[in-house]
Amino acid sequence: MIVQRVVGTVAGLIAACLLLSGSTCDDESSTQGGTTPAARGRQAPPIEGGCPDASPTLTVDMNRDGMVDFQVVPEGGGTCRAADLNFDGVFDLFRHRDASGNLLREEADGDHDLRLDSVALYQAGAADPHREEFDSNWDGRVDLWVELNADCAFLRAPGGACTTRCGVDWCNPRQSATTEEDSYQSTSAEAEETPFVAVLYRDANGDALWDTAEVLLGQYPICVAFNTNAGGETPDAVHPEAIEVYKPRSAALGRPDIDYLRRDYLDLSGNPIVRCEDSDGAIMECPNSCAP
Repeated sequence: MIVQRVVGTVAGLIAACLLLSGSTCDDESSTQGGTTPAARGRQAPPIEGGCPDASPTLTVDMNRDGMVDFQVVPEGGGTCRAADLNFDGVFDLFRHRDASGNLLREEADGDHDLRLDSVALYQAGAADPHREEFDSNWDGRVDLWVELNADCAFLRAPGGACTTRCGVDWCNPRQSATTEEDSYQSTSAEAEETPFVAVLYRDANGDALWDTAEVLLGQYPICVAFNTNAGGETPDAVHPEAIEVYKPRSAALGRPDIDYLRRDYLDLSGNPIVRCEDSDGAIMECPNSCAP
């Protein structure tokens, strides 16, 4: 059921945010007033959905109160199915399927306030969504979204690769081998048990540009990025200015041990500066990819 899945997802994300003392999760003041001129006038997209206004091909009154609790209506070559989960006479769950019956999109009103607050997007035939969007402050607009990459692992694979095709370009964890605890060579069995990787984006000031982004291994962060500029015309073009990179092996065990910090900024003359520091504050060379 989508309500259970959405609640579980949000609970996991909140737990991940609490692990980050430097994160801006649920901290509206951290970015209020920080929007640059390039981002002014931008507004986060609204959460919209529901079924088309068409005659239903099937209706069901599950509790026999005279009101429809479930219905199916045609939508393009597929269908849209609507359900009233709390029997208040208002549909609060919508599922859109293609002509083959594959689930493509789900929308839900999880708090039953008559406004949709979550959306899940699916690839045709997939059992799990590849993207989820949420309205966490109940203003009707997307302020938190998650890219779910269940087949990814930011750990060294048996073949020697440290990231996969869905790796995030600004998240470059190093493979430390200084101690037995930090070094990690996964076996095939361990690789199969690797938690999913997701990227959580949060837009605290509603300008459609993310302010914080977290790469999560399971529910634990391995990279956290902070954006205080408006580096692009679209959210995908935003360039993070400060990044915290954690040790992957420790993150997988639920311990957010910082490996290094990366700062990307302009000096007083407008020249780009990239600076990396290890956990002791010593200047180091910035990794451009995971160490082999």
